[in-house]
Amino acid sequence: MLQLKKYVASTTSLKSIGTVSEFVGIGGSYRPSSERNFNDLSKRVTILLVDKEGNSEVVPCGEKVSTDFRGKKITLSELGSLPIFEVPRIDKITKEPIMKINPETGEEEQELAYFIGYAGGGSNLDTVKVTVTEEMIKTPVQLAREVDWSQLIAL
Repeated sequence: MLQLKKYVASTTSLKSIGTVSEFVGIGGSYRPSSERNFNDLSKRVTILLVDKEGNSEVVPCGEKVSTDFRGKKITLSELGSLPIFEVPRIDKITKEPIMKINPETGEEEQELAYFIGYAGGGSNLDTVKVTVTEEMIKTPVQLAREVDWSQLIAL
């Protein structure tokens, strides 16, 4: 028998460092890094992020964002509201974390990678939700029987 239970959302190791617009800040800008990259369907779209001082970084989009951006399902302006995610880099063969030495502290730490994605880590459906109201469940006959007392006029 079908039973409702408490929903536990899946957890992920994705950590957002803010949206594209927040990251470049006021006076900063962002654009596709190159026309060649944008037109190469075998690659993810990369975005050049530039702050107001001219410091820049190239960040790839996630696969779904790349497909939607090329297909004009999202605009460059809308891309600014998407989060930049930080993920630990893992060796594809050994499946072990890729480590590096931090030049400031001299300590070994895990190397990180960044990408632009949809909130929820892969789709924008996490923001869609329908809350069922009483009117959605009642039949037309039940709704017709209800009296709206505020509509009655005293004589």
